[in-house]
Amino acid sequence: MIAVCFTSERNNFDEIDMSSTYREYTILSCASLACIGGKVAIGDKELSEGRRAKTTVIRREEEIFTRTVIDTKYQARISEAEIARRAHRVLFEPDYLDPRDLHAVLIKRLQSEYEVRGFECNERELELVLDLILVAFPNLIRQAARECAAQYAELMDTSALPDIIELPSGARTSRLNVYGVMPPDLNRDEMAFAEMLDSDLSGTVEWWHRNEPRKPWSIGLILPSGAQYFPDFVVKVNGRTLGAGLLLAETKGDHLLNSSDTLDKVLASHKLYKRPVMLMQEDGGRFMTIRQDANGKNAPDQIFRLDLMVGY
Repeated sequence: MIAVCFTSERNNFDEIDMSSTYREYTILSCASLACIGGKVAIGDKELSEGRRAKTTVIRREEEIFTRTVIDTKYQARISEAEIARRAHRVLFEPDYLDPRDLHAVLIKRLQSEYEVRGFECNERELELVLDLILVAFPNLIRQAARECAAQYAELMDTSALPDIIELPSGARTSRLNVYGVMPPDLNRDEMAFAEMLDSDLSGTVEWWHRNEPRKPWSIGLILPSGAQYFPDFVVKVNGRTLGAGLLLAETKGDHLLNSSDTLDKVLASHKLYKRPVMLMQEDGGRFMTIRQDANGKNAPDQIFRLDLMVGY
């Protein structure tokens, strides 16, 4: 297979100035741990749940012939070993932090909540209460980690885009891609979005670029897990004041709309370029912007329009 080199068809990279793009990293320091310890929402509701030694279990019996259902409630003692196992899973979720350090910070925060309320406590009780809180409210750590990951991240210069790329012979040309070619690894939704960008005749789209993951020139965001997230596209939007005119865009199929990964991505934000626009293509072909509703679920919001990208 013959490899063909492609270069930018619009002036040169000095004028496009992609060398000034940035990538975010989390600062793995005591400050980020202290931030989580301070932001994690441990209040009266969480403490009440954590101090329960028993839980209500409902046994449901159904009579075979009459189909009569009888519910019997009784108090069952909580298995400390099972609770500890589930809590440890929560502690391991932010994989950029040592779970032992995170546990120590949370115990210290819990102890301070006890002292403020005048509760008596010992080390064993604190351990069990923390485990119960983490199991009953598994999103507490995720939410605090999300806020702190954004707060304790720094911008770093990326490498400039390569002057030349090599692609197989026969690759489709593109009107507004920085290299003048359609990247061959685009999936169906990504290809449809790239074609939509190329169709712009209003001058809103100056150029676009496929933001490949984990390249020296990639633009990355930080997720609550500490992992990097690389939105699919970088679009230079004429008239956009945020982020030197660059808009990040991500496309998702409806089957992935509410995966845990996508739920985090829709809220992720870059310090310079701000929150990427997340899009879903409907069966009819149009793209919809995605928002997270009051129940924490991702849902279509409004029809995506190229002329509105200035305000995204």
